Amino acid sequence: MTLATDDEGVSRIDLTNEYARAAETYGLGYRQLKQLSRNSLTYSFLAGDSLWRSAHDARPVAACAGQRPDRPPSPACQSFLDASDKARMQWELERAFHVFEDTSWAGAVR
Repeated sequence: MTLATDDEGVSRIDLTNEYARAAETYGLGYRQLKQLSRNSLTYSFLAGDSLWRSAHDARPVAACAGQRPDRPPSPACQSFLDASDKARMQWELERAFHVFEDTSWAGAVR
């Protein structure tokens, strides 16, 4: 499952509000919302292979296994990311999660 919006001018809602609505209406927690965000890229039409071994977990493919998004990727991982728009966007999403979760006030949502 993913969350998405159509044309904001037509639907009168943006993606931020869709996430808030999912949390409020369906009681989804941070981990569930985080997985929905990951799913949005995994199932997107972006070119290239996914960063993830399977869509159900957040374990990276072998080339990027053990890598941390807050550090530069290894040459093998960078090569993989360079060859895939999808994996590159997923890596950036993980970097954004890391920044968010590393803030002192967000630590409680992990």
